Amino acid sequence: MIIKSDSQSLDFVINGFLIKFFPTKSTETVNYCQEYFDFSLSSELWAKRVSKFEVSFDVFLSVL
Repeated sequence: MIIKSDSQSLDFVINGFLIKFFPTKSTETVNYCQEYFDFSLSSELWAKRVSKFEVSFDVFLSVL
């Protein structure tokens, strides 16, 4: 399991990259670009993958 501070650190790196990639200082602009290009932060991806794993694991246990 990933702890909240690690997740926030990964998101900080991605946001920093996007701020440099789209030359801006505005977090609103970065958030808009993330939505427009369907770019998920690492914390969002982690939550989706954990949820998907839990569903798969529950299905596996129900088969046993």
